[in-house]
Amino acid sequence: MCALPGELVLSDVHREVFQPARQSSETKTVLSRFQFSIILDGTTEDKEEKSGPDKDRFDEDGDLIVIRRQEKTMTEVITIEHMMSTEVSRVGLQHILELGSGTGITSILLASTNVAGIFCTDTGIDVLIQCQKNISSNTHLTSRDGKMTPEAESKVLVRELDWTHDSLNEDTQNAFHWRQNDKELMQQVKFIVAADVIYDDNLTDAFFRILQKLMKENHIQRAFIALEKRINFSLDDLDVSSPAHDHFLQWVEVLKKTEGFDCRQMKTSFPKRFNYTRTKQLELWQITFSHVRIESEEVHPGN
Repeated sequence: MCALPGELVLSDVHREVFQPARQSSETKTVLSRFQFSIILDGTTEDKEEKSGPDKDRFDEDGDLIVIRRQEKTMTEVITIEHMMSTEVSRVGLQHILELGSGTGITSILLASTNVAGIFCTDTGIDVLIQCQKNISSNTHLTSRDGKMTPEAESKVLVRELDWTHDSLNEDTQNAFHWRQNDKELMQQVKFIVAADVIYDDNLTDAFFRILQKLMKENHIQRAFIALEKRINFSLDDLDVSSPAHDHFLQWVEVLKKTEGFDCRQMKTSFPKRFNYTRTKQLELWQITFSHVRIESEEVHPGN
C-alpha cells in the first residue's frame, strides 16, 4: 500500500507518559514526560535472611518462604519534545546513491517507492541531460507529491560523478555540479546501487575504487550491484570466456580480504516486475561495509 500525498501518521510516543502531553502553540510540537527507575548500587535484604540458611521460614502449608533481595531505586524523568503527527512520506525513509545511472531508469523506479531521495549520477554532459529529461518525463513517479507538473519537486537529483576523479564536481558552470546541501545529504545515504556497469576492466577498477571511497567517507553500509555475465568467444583460447566478469570476481576477492568489507552473491529468484527474459547470466551482488578505523589506502587487484 502506498501512502497518499500529505497522509499523516500519529505519533504513539505520548501514549505511555505519566503526564498529559502539552502542546506548544509556537513550535507546533508537544512535550511529553516519561518516568523511569534507576537501580542504585547495593541492595537491602530482609533481616531474617541474615540469620543464616538454618533460619529459613515455612508457611502453614509447609512451603518454603523465599527471601528476596530488595533493590534500591530512584525515580527520574525524561522530557521529550516531538511532533504529534508526521507525514508518512517522511517516516523511516532512506537516501540512495546510484552509480553509472545512464538513462536514469533505475533511479526513476526507486523514486516510485517510499524513499527520501536519490542521487542519480553519471559523467558526460550529454548523458546527464538525457537522464534529466527522462526523469522530468516521469514526474508521476519521481515527484514528492505525485504531481505531473514541471514545477513538482523531484526526489531524484542528477549529479555528475566521474569515477576517475577523487573529488565531487563543484564547478558551478556545470548544471549538474554538487551543491553544499548535497554533501550533507550524502551523510544520510544508506545504500549504493549500480546496474550494468561491469564491462570494461579499467572502468571496473575505477568503480571499485570510488565505491570503497564513498562507503568509507560517508559510512554507507550496503551496496547492491546487478550485472550480466557477458560471455564471448575468445580467439586466443578458442573457447567461450567472460573476461570482464572474471575481473569483477578478482575485485570481489580483494574486498573480502579488506578490513570492514564483505561480499556475497544473492539469489535472483525474486519476482519479475518488468516484462523481460531473465537469463542465467544475471547476477546480483551485495557489498557490506562495517565502519572501522582503517589506516591503509584502498586496495585493488595487483597490490
